[in-house]
Amino acid sequence: LCTFLPQADMLAYGRILKELQAEGVPDYLIPHKVSESLQKFIDNRPALSILLPTLKPYIVGQLLALYEH
Repeated sequence: LCTFLPQADMLAYGRILKELQAEGVPDYLIPHKVSESLQKFIDNRPALSILLPTLKPYIVGQLLALYEH
């Protein structure tokens, strides 16, 4: 969960190296704010994250119906 939520956030609102340098972010923080894999992505990409308290057959059916829709 610690990497799941930030990854979705990164894909939605990620920044590239040039943007961080333009904002004046210190050089020692840039490696922590941008990753090499993000360079090929453009921000504002749609993504869907679903968190469930339990995974029961009824909920699996709902997910399947959502996927088929």
